[in-house]
Amino acid sequence: MSSSLKNNVLKALGVIFAVIASNIVMKAFNNEPHMTNSEKLIQVSSEINANLPMNVDSETVLISTSGFNGAFKYNYQLPNFEVESMDVKEFVADMKLPLINAVCTTDDLKAFRDMKIVVSYSYYDSNKNQIAVIEVDTKECVKT
Repeated sequence: MSSSLKNNVLKALGVIFAVIASNIVMKAFNNEPHMTNSEKLIQVSSEINANLPMNVDSETVLISTSGFNGAFKYNYQLPNFEVESMDVKEFVADMKLPLINAVCTTDDLKAFRDMKIVVSYSYYDSNKNQIAVIEVDTKECVKT
C-alpha cells in the first residue's frame, strides 16, 4: 500500500475514533444500562449513520456502520482506488496491526472491549467492490 494511502487511512481512523467513538459510543454504553448489548450496538450505529457519509480525507470516506449480535462494523470507501490495482495482501498487512492496537488500547473503545465484541473494518474501492475486511476480536486483546 502506498505510504500516502496508509497515512491517510490511519489519520482517518484517529479522527473517527476521537470524534465519533468518544461522543456516541460512551454515551450509549454508559447512559443506557437497561439496554442489551445488541440494542446498544444498534443505537450507536444508528447515531453514527445519521452523520454519514463522512469524508474523512481525500482518500477515505466512512460510508456506514452496523452493530448487532456481538459485532460492530465500519464500512469505508477509498474513492481514489480500484481493487484491481491494489496489493490487497499488503493493504491488509499494513492495516491489521494499527487497527488491533486502536481497538485494543483506545480508551474510547473500552466499552467494545468490555462487551467482548468483534470490531470489523470493511474497505471498498471507487466502484464499491470490496477490497478487504479486517476483524479485531476484542476477546483477544491483551488485558492491561
